Amino acid sequence: MRENYSRRDSDTLKGIAVLLLLFHHFFYRGYPFSLYLIKDPDTYFQPVVKMARVCVFLFLFVSGLGMYRAFDSRIRKSSHVFKTTLRFEASHILKFYQMFWFIYLIFVPLGFFFHRSPVKVYSGRISHMLLDFFGLSYLTEHPTFVGSWWFNGILLFVYVLLPIIYLLLKKLPRLITLPLLLCLITAATVVPGTRRLSYIVDILPFILGAYAGRYEWMEKARDFLSGGRKSQSFRLLLLLSLMTGYIVLRILFLEKRSLSYRMDWIPMFLIAFAADEYLPKKENAASTFLQTLGSNSGNIYLFHGFLYSLYFKDYFYFLKYAPLVYVFGIALCLLLSRILESLKDLTGYNKAFKSLHRKLDGGRNKNC
Repeated sequence: MRENYSRRDSDTLKGIAVLLLLFHHFFYRGYPFSLYLIKDPDTYFQPVVKMARVCVFLFLFVSGLGMYRAFDSRIRKSSHVFKTTLRFEASHILKFYQMFWFIYLIFVPLGFFFHRSPVKVYSGRISHMLLDFFGLSYLTEHPTFVGSWWFNGILLFVYVLLPIIYLLLKKLPRLITLPLLLCLITAATVVPGTRRLSYIVDILPFILGAYAGRYEWMEKARDFLSGGRKSQSFRLLLLLSLMTGYIVLRILFLEKRSLSYRMDWIPMFLIAFAADEYLPKKENAASTFLQTLGSNSGNIYLFHGFLYSLYFKDYFYFLKYAPLVYVFGIALCLLLSRILESLKDLTGYNKAFKSLHRKLDGGRNKNC
């Protein structure tokens, strides 16, 4: 019997995405780290740092796959499709705000003490602050307190799109949905870069995740990639060759174009397939670590910018040497995420939101 792509598998992939996210941000040009073995980091190291942006695609792919299947499960059990859809949407949006607002209310006011006054960031306008507080700054082209919070707008946007994507995939035959996807990929790949096109490029991995959930792409990949040890070595060589080819394509050609990440859905799939094939399925130190990172990915994404860039940059890079900074940063982010979760429980913050979730869920206990 085919084994489904599970929550544990998703958390593992999100854990890899967290490692890439932190690598991408910690070591971008201009930050005070050292690389003793690389004499010209701008030429040899920075292209790798830029390519780690594939983390965005991994996060959205996992979200698309998981949300499609969760929504499908709810719809199948419901006799009131419209009401179930509204509750599902509201519950997931509220879940995002539950995580985001706690971090916002702790870290943004600290800006008054770290030379980043919210009054200046928001140009003294309450409307700008409210747009950022509700995760809409990127969509409305207004200032956001943390640059990486642009992702909030994309995440909320794809949440709203989910029922439409679901309807298309459930009601239309493959002869229509697959060509539609091909047209979307083609547009995201070849159309000259504009801000409007960037929305298409950014939502593409979420849509690919929904397709993967609908047509069981990850499970079919398992069947295709399954085999003996000899063929396993060949498959690994094939995946590495494809990844190398993409890296060359990215550095030599795509870096010169706007939206240079527009084809990151290719390494997204390669990483997802390789992780599913070669990372251990049994519980061990590596899998537990990645799954723990994955389960804390939301918190880490939201607050890590305050640590390495906005408030504590001089202290964060005190170890100087990049590998040591990286290990320290990962450990610090994971520790802080756990502390924040404990604070949510101690203050009754989670309890208050659980009550709201129950009401949205028609009085049932919510666990999604």
